Formats: sequence, structure tokens, C-alpha cells
Amino acid sequence: KFQDWDLWLSLLAKGKGGVWVPEFLFKAITKRGGLSSWLPSCIYKITWLPLPALKKYQYWQKKIKNKHHLV
Repeated sequence: KFQDWDLWLSLLAKGKGGVWVPEFLFKAITKRGGLSSWLPSCIYKITWLPLPALKKYQYWQKKIKNKHHLV
């Protein structure tokens, strides 16, 4: 779930940037009828909850922060 964050940090580290494209270029189709599997953003701040999705989020967040030396 951190692919976009990783992409932008990798581009910035190489001195690259992006451009704004003011139109939709594709439509994403999800398995759950268009609903995201993400939890509400406030849940990700409650670090003690024993939710599998929260543990997965925390794992990947730490991995990306370590990769880009943000810890």
C-alpha cells in the first residue's frame, strides 16, 4: 500500500519530479465492488490495536522509512 510513497521518494532521491495531468488516465476496478480495503485514517494512529491490516500497514511503513532513511 506504500507503492506511491516509495515511487515519489525514489524519484525525489534521484532529482526527478512529476507533472500534473488534469484528467483520468485509467479506472481502477477493485475486488470489493469499488470499496477500498483501507481502514479509516484515524485507525492507523492507534498503534496498539491487534488488527492484521494495521500490523501490515506498520510493517510496510517501517520498511519504506528504512529504505529512504526517514527513521
